[in-house]
Amino acid sequence: MATKRFQGAGSSQIPGDDRRSRGREWAVLAALMVAYSTLYAVYYPPLPGIEDEVGFVNQALVWSHGAVSAEGAGWSELADFVPVAGRHVAARHPGRSLAALPFLVMGGVRATFVSGLLLHLAMTAIAALLLTRLGRSPLWAVLLLLHPTLAIYSRTIMADATAGTGLLLAGLALTSASPIAGVWAGLAVGLAASMRYHAALALPIVAVAFLLPGGRPRAWRDALLCMIAGGFAGALLVGYNLVVYHAPTEPFTGSRGYFSTSFFIPHALYYVTALMTLWPAMLLAPWLDRSPLRWLVRGVCGLFLGFLTFYYFHDRAPNWLGTVVVGQRLLQVALPLWIVSYAGVLDDRVVGPLRRWLGDRVGLVLASLACVGLLGATALMFDRHQRHLNELLEARNALIATIPEGSLILYDGALLKLVGIPVGIPSYRLRQLTYLDQPAEDPRQFFADLDREGSRWYLVVLHKLPGGPTTEFARNVIDRYELKRMPEQSPLLSVYTLPQSAPKLSSAPQTP
Repeated sequence: MATKRFQGAGSSQIPGDDRRSRGREWAVLAALMVAYSTLYAVYYPPLPGIEDEVGFVNQALVWSHGAVSAEGAGWSELADFVPVAGRHVAARHPGRSLAALPFLVMGGVRATFVSGLLLHLAMTAIAALLLTRLGRSPLWAVLLLLHPTLAIYSRTIMADATAGTGLLLAGLALTSASPIAGVWAGLAVGLAASMRYHAALALPIVAVAFLLPGGRPRAWRDALLCMIAGGFAGALLVGYNLVVYHAPTEPFTGSRGYFSTSFFIPHALYYVTALMTLWPAMLLAPWLDRSPLRWLVRGVCGLFLGFLTFYYFHDRAPNWLGTVVVGQRLLQVALPLWIVSYAGVLDDRVVGPLRRWLGDRVGLVLASLACVGLLGATALMFDRHQRHLNELLEARNALIATIPEGSLILYDGALLKLVGIPVGIPSYRLRQLTYLDQPAEDPRQFFADLDREGSRWYLVVLHKLPGGPTTEFARNVIDRYELKRMPEQSPLLSVYTLPQSAPKLSSAPQTP
C-alpha cells in the first residue's frame, strides 16, 4: 500500500503508473466508504444511545427556534440544560450541535444521525488526503473508516471524533506549501475546540510542529500565524460563551468530572491495553514514526493520553472487548492523527517488507481480504449495537405506556436518552436522583419538595443490564415512601410509584 515517499509538502511528482495505481486505490477506498454508508443505513440508529447526545440535540433544537435558551424556544427547561441568569441554556459546546442543526431542521431529530455518518466519511477522506501528502496509499484511511471506536461513535451525536478531525485538518495544513498554512492550521484547531473546548490545548503543539523537524521555509512565520488564527477562533468561542453563559468559558463541564492521581495506574493500564489491542501495537506508533508529522503526533497523542489517565471516567461495557472499544471515546480527539501515524509505521516496518517478499499480487489479495474482514466485523458490531438501541426503544415505549404525560419522574440511570428530547414523545417533569452514586441535590430540599408534591409521581431506574443494581439513595426513597413496583414491559426498566394511600412525611431526614 506504499507509494512514493513524501519529499516536501505537496511537492512530489507521481509517475504515470503510480498515478493510475493511486487512482485505483482511491476507487477502492470510495467503494469501502459506500459499503460503510450502506451498513449505516441498514442499521440506522432509532434513538440516542448516550445521555450526552441529548444535550447536543436539545441545543440544536433550541437554535432551530432562533433562540439560545429553553425559555426563548418555548420550553420551561430542557434536559442537559443549566440555569444561567434566570434562563436555561445548553451545557454543551457548540460545534457538534451546529453540525447537526441543518439535518434537524430538514428531517427532524432522527435525521441528525446523518451528520454522524457524513462527519465520519469526511474524517476518512481528510485522512486519505493527508496520507497521500505523506507519500502513502490513501487506502490506509480504511483504518480510520473501520476503527471500532470511531465507527461505533459515528452512530451518535457526539463531538469527540469531530474534534479529532479538526486536529487532522491541522496536520493536513502542516504538510501544505501554502503561504497561509499556519492560518489554516490555527483555524483547524479552532474547529476542534468548537467541538470539545479542551482540544484548544493542542494549539501550541501545532504551532511548534511547524518548527520541527527543521528546514521548513517560513517556519517561524507559519507558527506565529497558527497562534494568531487559533487565538482568533478562540476569541469567537469566548464571545459565544459571554453571550450564553455570561462567562469566558462554559463553566459546567469542569463541575461534572474531576482529576486525581488515584486514577493514573488503572487508567494507564486500560489505555495501554486498548491501544495495543484494537489495532495491534498502535500505542507505539508515535515513537516509531519518522514522518514529517512525527512531532505533531507525539505532542497531541502524549498530551491527551496523559490528560485522560488522570481523569475520573472512561466508558465501560458489560464485557472486556466492549470496554476496549467504547472506553476510548474521550481519546478520539487524538485517535485520527494517531491512526495516520500508525498506518505509516505499519507500511514501513510490516506491510512494505511483506509485500516485497510475497509480491504485489499476493499483497493486493491479502489487503482486499483484510478490508472485507474489517467490514464484516463492523457489520457485526453495528448489529449488536442496533439490538441494544432497539432494547432502549422498547424501554422508552414501555415507559410512555406506563406513565401519564406531565408526571414527575425521579430517575436513576441514563433515562434522559429515552425521554430527554421533547419531540414526538410525551413531556415529563424530570428530576435526577443521583450523580456518581451520590444524591444529585440536597436531600433535605429534595424530600421537602416531594412531600409537597400534590400529584402522583414515579421513580424510574434505567438499568444498563436487565436486573441491574439500584443505588442506595434510590432504595432509601423507595423505602421512605413505601413505593410499589409497577409491571413494565422492558427488562431494562424498574418503575415505582406511590401506593393508593401514600404516606405524607413532613420532616426530612439527615443525608442518607
